[in-house]
Amino acid sequence: MRKISIRIVFVLGVLFPIFQACDSNDEEITPTATDTPSPSTPDGETDAFTVVDYIITQENLTSLETALTAAQLTETLRATGPFTVFVPNNEAFAALLANQQVASLEALVEKLGVEAVSNILQAHVVNGLIRSDDVRDKDVLTTLSGATLTATVSGGELFINGAKVIEADLATDNGVVHVINQVVNLSAASDGSNGFTVTIENISIDKRFFQYGTFDTPVEGAQAGPAASGQSYEFSLHAGPVVASDQPTRISFAAKLTGTHDQFLSTDQNGLILYTEAGQPITGDITDQIYVYDAGTKDDTGADVTGPGPVQKVASATNVATVTISNTGSLFTVKITNIQAEGGISPGAYGVHTISTPLFGTTRSVGTDGLKSLAEDGDPAALLTTMASNEDFAVPLSPGLFAVHGSEVRPVLAMGQPDRGKGLEELAEEGNPSQLAAAVANNTEVDSSGTFGTSYIGPGEQYTFRVDGVAPGDYLTLVTRMGQSNDIVYSTPENGIPLFRENGRPFNGNASKLMIAYDVGTEANEYPGAGLYQSLRGSGGEADTNPQVRRVVNNDVDPSEDGFIYRPVGERIRVTITPN
Repeated sequence: MRKISIRIVFVLGVLFPIFQACDSNDEEITPTATDTPSPSTPDGETDAFTVVDYIITQENLTSLETALTAAQLTETLRATGPFTVFVPNNEAFAALLANQQVASLEALVEKLGVEAVSNILQAHVVNGLIRSDDVRDKDVLTTLSGATLTATVSGGELFINGAKVIEADLATDNGVVHVINQVVNLSAASDGSNGFTVTIENISIDKRFFQYGTFDTPVEGAQAGPAASGQSYEFSLHAGPVVASDQPTRISFAAKLTGTHDQFLSTDQNGLILYTEAGQPITGDITDQIYVYDAGTKDDTGADVTGPGPVQKVASATNVATVTISNTGSLFTVKITNIQAEGGISPGAYGVHTISTPLFGTTRSVGTDGLKSLAEDGDPAALLTTMASNEDFAVPLSPGLFAVHGSEVRPVLAMGQPDRGKGLEELAEEGNPSQLAAAVANNTEVDSSGTFGTSYIGPGEQYTFRVDGVAPGDYLTLVTRMGQSNDIVYSTPENGIPLFRENGRPFNGNASKLMIAYDVGTEANEYPGAGLYQSLRGSGGEADTNPQVRRVVNNDVDPSEDGFIYRPVGERIRVTITPN
């Protein structure tokens, strides 16, 4: 469950602790919100208006009113609280009665007993004041009955164990009410004795650009600005023969020609392929694959064109610039030299990609992605903003291993220690868990273990497996390979994740924030997604100069020990653990 912080507020004369979730970067929830005022007594004083009072005043909640009375819970919910109550409406109770094959709530109590019905209702009540904007996808809430509820956000709507929140944040003096359209799934009350289901989802995204950047300072200059006659821009990028698709890796760039209204220098609309079919890098003079384009936004006088037409290829760039490309390993360097007697080449932008027409197409207008500003004003800033929001690449996840064990056991790896030579290297470099699985299966400190998956999974795909025969005190370790690396794995902490909490309740919900990226230390790292010795592109890389297992920095800003930037683990993998 997410960490919950507490703050004290003064509401309608009563001090309430508000339980708030720490995260704020998940999908935004937009259910209907309503505030209900407290009624006034004849002498003008305001009585406490409890969640029970709210339920009594609503015509669509009469079934719950009856059920609370039958289960002897009315006074409980009149207490100071605060409570968060997920309230099933009349239609929800009608569906429950039909499912139980009884005609009335009284008959349900007679069939199941007061205690059972009370537990059903208490499974809808959480201590603390939790508003809809405090709840995020995969949050886990513990109810008065001891059951756990899992929140799910889909399409901007909030669901609690599959029940949709149809009215949210209905305020009372001792809590908040959220109306739901069905009685929550009671399987949430599992104690974990029937084991767990583990789901590992690949949530990486293959966006428009694998990598992007700008060139703005001529080699011969000391500050940013256009490249004059005889001056050059240089920029470097990493790219392998493939990224994570069957399409060739390409580069596209664009830069305005000064002295024109809206003309720019660029590669072909589909980009320049960086490798031959045999996998050899393209090098040398590539000017014959560079062209001058008209953005179609200005006429010959420089006036704006109404309803701009498509981008048009004007001519070869052979009279404008010389463009060359060189290569060392996965690193390419592009040099653009202005050979015009007059006129310059403005700063520009470049991107590495596999898709067609990433910057523009000759059958469409320049659009609103920023190419218009580049072509007219020589300013790549707007285009770079677009590229930044469209930069990422798919990271395949390999088949992996899981193990159940005690809290002191480290079945797969240990921080600061070399790889044990029992198969982790094979998993980390090739995505094959078989050797490691055999070694872990023979570990007498491991209660049970196994493998998951038979092949890599890409974005939107998942592995699912069961863990059976568990008990309080058991921990779960799982490990899978980051498919765009040399020897990096995604794993639980070295001693695993506790399957049960201190109070004995089973883990239920999103475990992604507990996952860690580890460098196993067996092979030297290359640029993520481009290294020629990463298994998607080749094998036989150099040995790592640091053979110890260590964590990889993941924050999109700070480089890790190897100097490379790695995106957060939570953008690549989602792990959900659910008691059966």
